[in-house]
Amino acid sequence: MQRIHRRNHGLEGSAAITWRRGFTIIELLVVMGILILLAVLTGVSVRQLSQGARLSSGSNQVIAALGAARAYAIQNNKTVILTFVVSV
Repeated sequence: MQRIHRRNHGLEGSAAITWRRGFTIIELLVVMGILILLAVLTGVSVRQLSQGARLSSGSNQVIAALGAARAYAIQNNKTVILTFVVSV
């Protein structure tokens, strides 16, 4: 925050001191730019995390299906064919 100390030498005849508080347009633009950059970076990382979670979930499902097929084959002393159906 920037304070500007200014003496008013106007037509009023008084030497009033005015304080202006606030942000300059440059400061606001810099902060907005930083916030936009953070939002973009956060969105990218969240997307990557969700893709990683889906991949991990899918691989866990495949491992579970293979384990179940193996257990069934051992228990029943049969050959098992495992088929994956992909829905799009």
